[in-house]
Amino acid sequence: MADVTLKRLEEFPAYGKGVFVAIRDELGISSFGINIERWPPNATEHPEHDELESGQEEVYIVLEGDGLLVIDGVEHRLVENLFVRIGPAERRKLLAGPDGLTVLCLGAVPGGTYRPSGPTP
Repeated sequence: MADVTLKRLEEFPAYGKGVFVAIRDELGISSFGINIERWPPNATEHPEHDELESGQEEVYIVLEGDGLLVIDGVEHRLVENLFVRIGPAERRKLLAGPDGLTVLCLGAVPGGTYRPSGPTP
């Protein structure tokens, strides 16, 4: 049997009032972190954070909507199909625009072994 997992977005568990969609465990991924964040219009609840403790760099890919990514106090406009890479030391916060914001988030430690940085829902 082929080593393949197929799932539609609505089949994944969501937590945090449906904002965070857990992808990694459901697909059996062990080499990098992956989830989707679906922020409602004008949401500001995304926690400002860095990844110094985990050492992970992150890539955000804007799938739908728009908003702002605040990195160390500097605002960057987020639009659909934009790719953003952020190093571990940078403080970051997502702010959703009036149409909401859906972001695919990927994370891993450069040159290292991936270890989940947060709880598995």
